[in-house]
Amino acid sequence: MGFGFSFFENRSGHSETTGNFVGNGLAPQIDIGARISRRYIPFLFWEHGFLSKGHRFDGDSASASTDYYGIGFRSLSGDVDSVAFLTEISIGKRVISVTNNGETYKMSGLEFFKLGLGAEIRVQTLFTIEPVFSIATGTLNDTEGSVRFSAEGSKDGITQPAFRNGETIENPRAYVVLSLGVGIHFDLFGK
Repeated sequence: MGFGFSFFENRSGHSETTGNFVGNGLAPQIDIGARISRRYIPFLFWEHGFLSKGHRFDGDSASASTDYYGIGFRSLSGDVDSVAFLTEISIGKRVISVTNNGETYKMSGLEFFKLGLGAEIRVQTLFTIEPVFSIATGTLNDTEGSVRFSAEGSKDGITQPAFRNGETIENPRAYVVLSLGVGIHFDLFGK
């Protein structure tokens, strides 16, 4: 998974890009849903992303992660007994966390649109493999905690996030998340 664009505009009027806080990473996801009429699957999900640190933490041993949880709906078209086209939409809460030198900073907000396109490949009667490409967007409005940027990441004079310790992000910007994944699903109660 990879983030793009920016999370917010800082108080000096410059965009804090997603790459300033987090880099690319891997994100396993767990879904629990029910197949209705073989083609429709409403589900609840939780995704945890293991991300690399952003540029503001260059030179330090910071770590970054993301959690995304909410509800979704998957629809299948084509032959559900062999290979079907998959369309998925979801909405949920996104939390970005960065930890550096014992301090943790979190930004959270509504990820109001996620669209996934892919295939459902039925391997056995109750088992499918699903390669999916997704694009999502949202804004982060809430903060928790604070964190200091590294000396290398503070060369512009900004040493910590503009909005922190429970402050609302005044100038949020829409970010984008791109991901390519492969899921496996078990139909516990039949297909």
